[in-house]
Amino acid sequence: MECTPLACLWLAVVITLTGPKQMDVPQRERTRGHHQSSATLE
Repeated sequence: MECTPLACLWLAVVITLTGPKQMDVPQRERTRGHHQSSATLE
């Protein structure tokens, strides 16, 4: 995967947009939600 200026900029934007939400949610809550999603998929 090439690291072009555009790709790096896009990655930075994605991290900026998703970062705060993930930081707001405690690790336990995120893990519990992931497990619930996995159980639903199964």
